[in-house]
Amino acid sequence: MAHWDGYSGDVNNFFVYVDPEQGRELRFIPWDTDTAYEPDHPFLPDVDWPRSAYAWARLPRGLYALEETRERYRELLRQELSEHWDADALHEKIDLFADVAKDSAAAASVETLHAFIDERRAQLTLELDAPAKPWTLAERGVWKCRTDAFSSLVASFDTTWDLAATTALGNTLTATVQGAPLVPIYVIASAGVSLDPAAPGNALRLTVGNPDGSFTLFQFQLGVPSLG
Repeated sequence: MAHWDGYSGDVNNFFVYVDPEQGRELRFIPWDTDTAYEPDHPFLPDVDWPRSAYAWARLPRGLYALEETRERYRELLRQELSEHWDADALHEKIDLFADVAKDSAAAASVETLHAFIDERRAQLTLELDAPAKPWTLAERGVWKCRTDAFSSLVASFDTTWDLAATTALGNTLTATVQGAPLVPIYVIASAGVSLDPAAPGNALRLTVGNPDGSFTLFQFQLGVPSLG
């Protein structure tokens, strides 16, 4: 489903449950799966990573590096495509949701989803019919939140008032973090009302992609929430 913003693709949006009756069995519970059905990963560097798997986190990276578990995964993925990937049903579901939202932005998203559904099986089959592509990216780094991490920052950006909407084209940023200059590959800007109870209010976010595949997030709180 190309859900990049989960554990395997971004070390994010998951719980781990330990069933007291099952001993050592761990169960991953995903949440916030709004980035499913997206063909591109916004934070991965421009390298030839496999589109049939995400292995940025430690556990999937280790499993994908082992030939036995990698081939078992590819076998199960092919089985899923054969037995459960129903493009017609997915198209029908998308159209049902599209009837609820009639604005132009929703219409554009609907077309993107339809295109993804049409292309996904062929994309995965092409990879599964060939030798497995290696995962060459370094392990995703742990998030580190600091309030004094940079000594200087200069940025130029353009965005709209919607924290979910992001722009990257034409944005620039120069910053020094703990004495070391950042070398941005991209700068994503967004602004809007943050509903995060830990940091509520109007917020400005600047996400900087780093050459090693990690990213640095600068968030500025701009005061009380605005209804405008």
